[in-house]
Order: sequence, then structure tokens, then C-alpha cells
Amino acid sequence: MKSHVISWFTLFMLMGTLAQAEPPQSVIDAAKGEGKLINWGGFSNSDFREYEKRFNKRYPFIKMANWASSTDTTRERIWSDFYAKRDSWDVAIGGNRGMIDDWIKGKVVRQWSVPSLARIHKTAKDSRGYWAIPHAAVVVPGAYNTNLVSAKDAPKSYEDFLDPKRRGKFAITVKVSNYVSLAQPDSWGKEKVKAYITRLAANKPQITKGRTQMVALLAAGEFPVATSNVALHTVKRLQEKGAPIEWVRAGPLVFAGAAAVMSARAAHPNAAYLWLDWLLSPEGSKASEEIEDKGNPFPGSGSQQS
Repeated sequence: MKSHVISWFTLFMLMGTLAQAEPPQSVIDAAKGEGKLINWGGFSNSDFREYEKRFNKRYPFIKMANWASSTDTTRERIWSDFYAKRDSWDVAIGGNRGMIDDWIKGKVVRQWSVPSLARIHKTAKDSRGYWAIPHAAVVVPGAYNTNLVSAKDAPKSYEDFLDPKRRGKFAITVKVSNYVSLAQPDSWGKEKVKAYITRLAANKPQITKGRTQMVALLAAGEFPVATSNVALHTVKRLQEKGAPIEWVRAGPLVFAGAAAVMSARAAHPNAAYLWLDWLLSPEGSKASEEIEDKGNPFPGSGSQQS
């Protein structure tokens, strides 16, 4: 369980005692004049309201708005609004590397820099200044319904999902970004991942649309076991509600986070500056831990996921 994977979207938040520089007063004054911030993606509306409360304790003069959506829907709307020349959003959170590179090439997003970037590991931010990752989720090998599977019969490794006895009795998601991470040279590598996925598909898994939906269906007893993109914080939240669910304690673990970008046409760029700086700050990291159970999963960080 100690193993981990490093990929472009891996989050290595530095939780040390680095001095936190304050945003320039000129930016704060300009943000007061703007008075608004529009965020797309990254949060459910209920979670966003909790972030908003904390952010507004520091910057009460910024009225916040959020549009919650899937990564694919956010991507489509961003491109649609860009071609329509609408200034609809300031900050968007989500998207894979290819998606963000396309936004950069199309001049949909702008470069930005905030004081809190100094505490973010180089693997969790763009060297050109286009994106950074505010928080991460731990993706575990899988989970199981404890009413349907005993601890003795539960999967103990990735290989256990290939066992013929699980044929047709487990679920995966259509999105397999965790395997993209595992395919990196410092982990399994492409060939091992290709061979594994081929064998996994041959074991006839049930297909679900998203990882949150998959874990919810698992807890409801729709299938006994699930693998692929099982987020630890999702399992923990359901456990806290009394759901009969447990996660597979095996490695390697994948640490995945969504990148934050700023619109090239942001109507409220100074408010966006303060929002991004706050999200990446120790205060924002604490909010991520307490609101979404996301944070730095490495030993010694103080995170519940370490």
C-alpha cells in the first residue's frame, strides 16, 4: 500500500512551514472593483458553498458563482463560449493534459502566477504558468460490498480482479485515467498496463459511467466488487453514512488531481488571482481536506490520506 505513481497530474503539495507571501494590494483593490468570480467545474455546488464561506472570510467583497459539471461537459462549454466570444468564466478546474494543451494552443487560457505557487511541487504545476493542481484524490485498486463479499474473499491485489471467479461480477468505469498513470515509465509501464487491461476486459466487467456512480452502486449492492478509478474519499464518505463498503488495501496507489486554469477572457482576472492563490494556499489545502477529504497523501504531511 506504500507504493505510489507519479504522473503529470500527481499532486505533491508541500505542507511545510514555507512563508506565505500575500497578494499585492493593487490586486486586492482591483478585485474589490470587480466584485465577482465565476468558477466552472471541479466542485459540486454543495462543496463549493463550503469553499465560498471560507474564501469569503478572507475576501468578503467577492461574490462567488459556480457551475458544477463533468469534465467533458465543461470542455464542450468552454470551447462553445470561446467561439461565441462570451466572457462566461474566470477559473475552470478539470481537464486532462491533452485538453489543457489544446486550450493553450487555441489561446483559450492565459498564463498566471500567484504567491501560493511557491509551495506547490513542480510536478503539480505547469512550468509555463498555465495550470496548477489545488488538491488531489487517492485512487485505490478497488472496493467491495461487505454484505456481499467477506474480508477473506475480498480482492487483495490488482491481480485478484483477473481471477475467473470474478468473471462478470465486478464493475469498472468507462474512464480509466488511473491506468494512464500506471502506464508511466516509473510505474508499471505501457506494456504491462496493456496486458492487464486486456485480461481485465476478458473477465467481463460491468461498465459504469463514472467513479462516483460506480461506488454508489457498489454500496447499494448492484455488484459485489469494483475496480478502476475508485477514489478513497468517495469510499470514506459512504462509510461515514453507514454504507457496507471497504477499499482494497494494496498498491500501487494513484494520486490524481484536477488542474485549475484561468480564462484568457476572464472578466474578473483579479478576483480569479485571489481565488487561485487561496486554493493553493495552506488555508485552501485545509479546506480541501475538511470539505472533500482531498489533500496530500504522503507520509508526514498531516493529511488524513497519508
